[in-house]
Amino acid sequence: MAGGKGAIAATSNMYPKLVVSIYEHWKNGDIEQARAAQEKLRSIHNASSMASTPAVFKKGMELLGHPVGPTRDPVEKISREVENKVKEIMKAYE
Repeated sequence: MAGGKGAIAATSNMYPKLVVSIYEHWKNGDIEQARAAQEKLRSIHNASSMASTPAVFKKGMELLGHPVGPTRDPVEKISREVENKVKEIMKAYE
C-alpha cells in the first residue's frame, strides 16, 4: 500500500466507487484487492502527467457527462491529442 493518513484524490471525482473500494478492501484486511483497485487507477492517474492535472480531470469529468466548467488561468485546456489519449484510457473503465 502507498501509505499516508489521507488524500483528496482527483480520480475520486471520476471513479468514486473504485476509489472507495481501495479503502474498503484495506479496512477489511484484503490488501491484495486494495492493491488491485489501486493499480486499476494507475492509468487514469498517470494521464494527469500529459497536461495540467486539473485540465485532464476536468476533461475526464466532461467525457463522463459531468461538465465541471473550463479551466481557469493560468491552466490551459488540454489539446485534442491529449483529449484523444484520455478517451482511450477511459475505455478501460467502462
